[in-house]
Amino acid sequence: MKKLTKLIFTTTLLSASLITQATEIEISIDQVTNLYSAWDGSDYSGDYASGRDTRLDIYFESYYTADGLLGFDLASIYDGLGSNHAVVINSATLAIAESDGSYGNNPYWVAGSQYDAWGEDTITFDNFYANSSYDDMEILGIGDFLGYGNVGYLTPVSLDVSEIMQNTFFDDGYLTLAIWAGDWTFTSPSEMYGADPDFGPLLTIDYDIVDVPEPSSAALILFFGLGLSAYAKRKQAKNINESSLL
Repeated sequence: MKKLTKLIFTTTLLSASLITQATEIEISIDQVTNLYSAWDGSDYSGDYASGRDTRLDIYFESYYTADGLLGFDLASIYDGLGSNHAVVINSATLAIAESDGSYGNNPYWVAGSQYDAWGEDTITFDNFYANSSYDDMEILGIGDFLGYGNVGYLTPVSLDVSEIMQNTFFDDGYLTLAIWAGDWTFTSPSEMYGADPDFGPLLTIDYDIVDVPEPSSAALILFFGLGLSAYAKRKQAKNINESSLL
């Protein structure tokens, strides 16, 4: 997957850069599963998951918890990116749909993960969090389920696309998001559509492809000249030292 040109370099040259393409794109879900766990007396653990499922439970209670795991392939943005180009994401929103089985009026958190090497048919709660600890994940957005018979897309959640978040979670061409219950759900879990073709999670990204200019000829000549000057001074100093020893 195409790596994003270092944003620190992009930021430095942004005033001298040209925007070659400005695009808004909708990206459908690539992978999706539910991560289930149970309280074992000291911690939550689980060696099973739902696999690709139409409906995903989101809950957090005394004895059980379930997280939704979403994967979005961003290759359409990053593939073919030239060495003198960089992607700058202006905004990213996640739309998820609540199913008719949801009856919890609960908040939810959208967390970013750097662990992208998971498969929806094999990943489990324990496997995922062994490779993506809570400390390594970041809350990118917060939303609310409406519950009690509400069906359809909820208000899209704006994701944090600040420079550090883009560098950390977006720039490798794949985005992994976990949906966590934002509060105790007790007996009122929420439910979202997962792989449903009509209501699957949808990511909308507005981005620019920025043309980062190559260093100018003048800059290269100056750099080369400075290098030669430094080399000449070192050689001169070496000759003087050698002469003093004769």
